[in-house]
Amino acid sequence: MNTQIVLRLANRSDADLTLVLEPWADEYSFPSGALFRIVGYAATPGEFEVEYAVERITVYAWPGATIRIFDGNREFGVGNGPREPAPPTPAV
Repeated sequence: MNTQIVLRLANRSDADLTLVLEPWADEYSFPSGALFRIVGYAATPGEFEVEYAVERITVYAWPGATIRIFDGNREFGVGNGPREPAPPTPAV
């Protein structure tokens, strides 16, 4: 994997939120005051896209990327290690 991008997300609101990781549709509780680190890896350059809504934050990985998510030094999510790579973006 040649590209690594780190995204730090802080929940500075007074409410717990939902964090969604796409395209896997993984959902996690994002407590008030929490700081999560999402690390993306891929053979090709790309970037995260972040969408903010009232009760949720959705993070989209770029095609071919795998990700890992951490709360401090604790990795959580679907097992330890990267998820399956994000699929290519469909042609329109």
